[in-house]
Amino acid sequence: MSYQVLARKYRPQTFDEVIAQGHVTKTLSNALASGRIGSGYLFCGPRGTGKTSVARILAKSINCDKGPTSTPCGKCDSCLTIGTEGSIDVREIDAASNTGVDDVRILRENIRYGPSADNRKRIYIIDEVHRLSGAAFDALLKTLEEPPAHAMFIFATTDPQKVPDTIHSRTQRFDFRRVNVSELATALGVIAEKEGVKVSEDALRLIARRGEGSVRDSVSLLDQIISFSSDNITAEHVSEALGLVDQEFLFNFVEALARADCSSALLKVSELADSGADIREFIRELSHHFRSLTILRSAGLKTASKVLNLLESELQRLQSQLDFFTVGDLVRLADILIAATRQLKDVEPRWTLEMATVKMAYLESTVTIEEALAQLQAGATLSTSPASGATTEQKKNSDLFAGASRPSRFTPPAPKVASRVTTNLATGSSTSAQSKSSATQSHTSATTTATASAVSASPKVDVTRINTPTIRQHWSAFMASLKGPNRMLASQLAMASVSEVHENQITVMFPSSAPTQKSLVEKPNYRVQIEQALKEFFGAPLRINYEIDSDVGTASMGSQPVPNNLDDPREAPRQSTGQPAGQAATIIDETGESAKLLAEDSRLRTIMEQVDGEIVRVRDVKSQS
Repeated sequence: MSYQVLARKYRPQTFDEVIAQGHVTKTLSNALASGRIGSGYLFCGPRGTGKTSVARILAKSINCDKGPTSTPCGKCDSCLTIGTEGSIDVREIDAASNTGVDDVRILRENIRYGPSADNRKRIYIIDEVHRLSGAAFDALLKTLEEPPAHAMFIFATTDPQKVPDTIHSRTQRFDFRRVNVSELATALGVIAEKEGVKVSEDALRLIARRGEGSVRDSVSLLDQIISFSSDNITAEHVSEALGLVDQEFLFNFVEALARADCSSALLKVSELADSGADIREFIRELSHHFRSLTILRSAGLKTASKVLNLLESELQRLQSQLDFFTVGDLVRLADILIAATRQLKDVEPRWTLEMATVKMAYLESTVTIEEALAQLQAGATLSTSPASGATTEQKKNSDLFAGASRPSRFTPPAPKVASRVTTNLATGSSTSAQSKSSATQSHTSATTTATASAVSASPKVDVTRINTPTIRQHWSAFMASLKGPNRMLASQLAMASVSEVHENQITVMFPSSAPTQKSLVEKPNYRVQIEQALKEFFGAPLRINYEIDSDVGTASMGSQPVPNNLDDPREAPRQSTGQPAGQAATIIDETGESAKLLAEDSRLRTIMEQVDGEIVRVRDVKSQS
C-alpha cells in the first residue's frame, strides 16, 4: 500500500475537526440547521488554514444522505466521493490554471444542468479565485447573482484584495485566521500520538512556530521530521532536520553585538557560512529574536507571555539579555534587519549579513530627549565628540556612524574608554527627533536653543549606556587600572564578581565569606572613588551596588589573603609556616583580619594609600619570658 502523507491523512472531515476556525464553522453549522444556505461563499485567509477543507465539508453537509446536516455521516456514496474528489456534482477548479473567460463560459454552460439523483446541489469550489482575469470575473457576475436553484459557488483565496467588489457583494465572506502556536502544538501532539511517535513539547512548539500559523505546513514539517528521527523527537532533532540556527549560537551572536564586538560577530558569521547554514534563515531567526526582546522589554513579562506564545523557559532565557539594549536600540536594530531582508533578493546573502552585522555592532546607544534634558537641568552638558583617549580607529568609526545622533555603546579602552558619538543638544540636534513630528522637532529646537548659553558653562557629563556583556568583558582590565592608583580598594573589590548591569548600575556579588570586604568598599568615600574610576574607564556615569551571594561563599574563600594577581582572584593563598615554641607567632591573614583593620582604622587606610601598600600578614606579638 502506498504511503499517505500526514497532511492528507489527517485532513478535517467534519466541522468539529477544523482547528481554530470556530467563528466560521459555527456560522455555517447554524445556517445548515436553519436552512439558510447561501448561493455563494468567499473564504479568505492565509495558506493552510482550512479554506478548501471547510468548503468540502460544507459540500458534504449539503449533499449527505442525512443532510442537510452540520455532521455529515462520511459513509454514504455522496460523502465518500466528495472526500476523494470523485463526485460529478462537486467540482474543484484551480483558478490559477483556468483563468480565462472561455473557462468561465464552459462553467456557465455546465451549471444549467441539475445534480444527479444522489445529490441536492451542484457545487463549484474555485480555489485561488483572485487569479481569474477581469473578463472572467465579468462573465461570472450574472450567474453568481442569479444562479439556478440547484447551483452553489464557494470561492477560496489568499489575496481577497484582488477579488473585485462586485464578487464580494454577491457572496458571504468568511475570514480564516492563522492558528496560534499553542493550538498548533496541541494539534501536532495529537497527530504524533496517533502515529505512535514521541515528540517533546519544545519540539512541537518549534515546529508550530516554523509553520507560521499554517496547519498544513506544520503537519508537513512533522511528517518530514518523523522521517528524520522517528524514535524520540527533541528540539535539537527539529533544528537539525530543518536546518534551523542553534539557539545558543544565536544568543552568543547577540551578546557579541551588545559588547560592540564587531570582530567576534563577524567571525560567527563566517562560522555560520562555513557550516553550510542558510544565511536567510539566520536573518529570519535573528529578526524573531529581536522582536521577542522588543516586546518583552517594552510591554513586560505578562504581556510578552501572551503575545509571543513562548514557554516559560524560553522567556527566562530571553530575560538574560533584556538589559543589553534599550527599546530604542532594539527598534533600530530591527530596522537594520528589515533592510537586510529586502536586500537578500539582490545581494549575496553572506555579504548582506556581514554589512548588517557591522552596522549593528557599531550602532550608537539610544538616549531619549527627556534623559538628555534631565542631564541639562542637573547642570551638565553632553559631550559632543570622542574624548581625547579614543583611538584613531574609534574616531573613524565615530565619524562613520555619526548620523545616528546617539551616544555610543562602550568601545574598548586605549587606555581609557571613550564615547564614540554623543548628543549635541547645544546645536539643536535631537536624540529622538527621528520618530517625532515636525511640531515636536520645533519644540525641541526651541528648548535646546534656550538652554545653549547655560549649557556652555556647565561641566560635561556623558549619558552613554553600558550593558552587562561590556562590563564583564572589560572588568579585569578595569581592576588592573584601579590597582594602580588605589591598590587597597582593588584588592578588596577583587573578591567580587559582576552579576548584572541595569540602567548603568552595576551589581557585584561578594561571597558570603567576605562580608568585611563588602562593608569596606560600601563606605561612602570609597564608593565615590570606585564610581569615579568606573566613569573614567568606561566613559559613562556608572553606579555600583554590592550584594552578598550565599551560593558562592565558602569558608576557604574568606580565608584567602588579598591576591596579587587581579586577573586570577582565585590565586592560591600563601601557606603559613610554623614558628618555634616560645617565639612570637606570625599569622597569615586567614580570617580577613586585614580588611577589618582597614575598615576600623582610618589612619592605617591613609598610610596604605600613601605608600601604595597592602597587608600581607598580621603578627600577634607576645612577650617572651
